[in-house]
Amino acid sequence: IRPETFACAARSWCIARSDDGATVAVVEDARFAGTACDVVQVVIAARARFDRCRSGALMINGEALRRTGALEIRFKGKSDPQDWSFIAAMVGADRSWMRHRQYDWRRDVFDPALPEPLQFLGNAQLSGSGE
Repeated sequence: IRPETFACAARSWCIARSDDGATVAVVEDARFAGTACDVVQVVIAARARFDRCRSGALMINGEALRRTGALEIRFKGKSDPQDWSFIAAMVGADRSWMRHRQYDWRRDVFDPALPEPLQFLGNAQLSGSGE
């Protein structure tokens, strides 16, 4: 995909590439999540049944989105996701109407920690908007 391009296949996936080489895929059909992992740096796939890409690409699945809410990704002129900043709509906000998003029904506990695939970002790069 050429720089500054946004391409989609209806009801399947969309891929965007910045002029700096940063690539992100939004996958609607979970069958394409594994393939997306092999060609982009960040995969956003709400219906994916796995939370890690074997290729090393960052997977943001439904569980991650449930915990963070919407994510704003700022490429900052860099192609390496480690250099990007991520702003999460709900990180750091403890509101009664959002607590259900922290509930882990498998363990029967409320867990405010970020999903493991997003923990590498650290507090300096992943911050709530406060809104």
